[in-house]
Amino acid sequence: MEEKKDSLESLKRSQRFRELKEIKEKREKLAQEKKRIRKKIESKISSLARPLRKMSKLIEKDEHMVGTEVLKALDSYLEDPVEAALSEEEELPRFKAMIRELESVLESKMKLGERERRKRLEEVRDIIENRKVKNLREKYFESEDERKSLKKERESSPLLEKKERLEKSIRSEKSRLDGIKEKIEDAQEELSKIREDVQNNGDKIKEKAKSIFDAEVKELS
Repeated sequence: MEEKKDSLESLKRSQRFRELKEIKEKREKLAQEKKRIRKKIESKISSLARPLRKMSKLIEKDEHMVGTEVLKALDSYLEDPVEAALSEEEELPRFKAMIRELESVLESKMKLGERERRKRLEEVRDIIENRKVKNLREKYFESEDERKSLKKERESSPLLEKKERLEKSIRSEKSRLDGIKEKIEDAQEELSKIREDVQNNGDKIKEKAKSIFDAEVKELS
């Protein structure tokens, strides 16, 4: 087992193993980056949740007419903005249609204070002009593609398979040795008990013999 432990330690000190460890760390950072991007997408779209709901109510009351794409977009983006953006086509056609419609409604039909109206229009136009949701979506999938590529590179290395085999073999050997050790301890405990029983029985026999001998001496006298 010591030889296998030495092989395992040698493997862990190798340059290639360090590279594989760095790949794992990079994948973990990319996973965190994906989470951050999801939060940013949610933040950008959720900031428009109130005017989007107001637009939805105008549509329900037949006070504003929209096409099927906008209706579908409203349903999906109000329910789960992140998944809606990530599941859309690359150019986000539904999202764009919904935002353009919202811009139009904000400019005319929606009942808002003038200050809030200006603020919401600025947010909408900023999203449209700077393609913020689209850019975040692209970064998300770039991170995802890189994670997949790194995973493939890491899993294709025979070094990890060798490490797993060595660790499994060491665990198996340790388990076997622990089993032997436990059996030895059980045997020692049993032997100790036998010795104690022999000692106790020997003392009883001595006492019995002494009692018989004393009785015989008394009869002779």
